Amino acid sequence: MSDTTTRTLIANTCRIDVHPFDFKSVEQELYLLDDGSYLVEIRRQQGRSHIDLDEAQATEWLRDQIFSYPNIDTAYQGSLR
Repeated sequence: MSDTTTRTLIANTCRIDVHPFDFKSVEQELYLLDDGSYLVEIRRQQGRSHIDLDEAQATEWLRDQIFSYPNIDTAYQGSLR
């Protein structure tokens, strides 16, 4: 992904794992890129990473997130089913 690529936020999840004397948060955001591909950005305390997806993979990711996290924030009203 180049610095000039336009990204549209589709969904955001945040999970906090609580352990004795510690907690770890993982935030994931699904983006639609201007070239029609998708990207999941993952943020943890250790840093950021990303995964490039096609539409089928993005659809599966979104279904998994909705099933796992019913309070998912979605901002996309397009054709992703």
